[in-house]
Amino acid sequence: PPATIPSSKAARVAAIESLGRMGSVQAYIPILKRAYDSSPAVKIAALAALARIKPQESTGYLESALKDPLPEVRITAIETLTKYKSDKTLILKSASDLLRDKNPAVCAAAVQCLRELREKDSVKTLAERLPDASWRLRYDIITGLKDLTGMEFGFDAKAWTNWYLANK
Repeated sequence: PPATIPSSKAARVAAIESLGRMGSVQAYIPILKRAYDSSPAVKIAALAALARIKPQESTGYLESALKDPLPEVRITAIETLTKYKSDKTLILKSASDLLRDKNPAVCAAAVQCLRELREKDSVKTLAERLPDASWRLRYDIITGLKDLTGMEFGFDAKAWTNWYLANK
């Protein structure tokens, strides 16, 4: 029988998370309906469960969630895309876009995803964002660049860019 999702928010979140952990393919459509729930907690649980059950098929839903008005949904979307590495080009572009988000937590999540992606273009993206980043984001970017390259040029954006151009 098809899975049904209980109505209370806490129960819905718990059920969605359990179904996602079990990898229940039969629950995919009922969970998909919850990806558009008005509750952020339910929406977040649904997006993570969808990606766990069918990572490739869920990429479009996660891509849509990157534009959600709620920062926690955008964070979940980029983290989930990165976790399942469904499309590296999409992740790189999305993280680059989210580095310009107005919410500092979203920007921090984008930096972390670029670090986890470990692509050469992650270095370029971070170096390009460094010059006009705020103080906390600058620190996160520097930490990410150091992790990705093993180099240390501090807050010198030109040195990071030059290093990237020379080493790609």
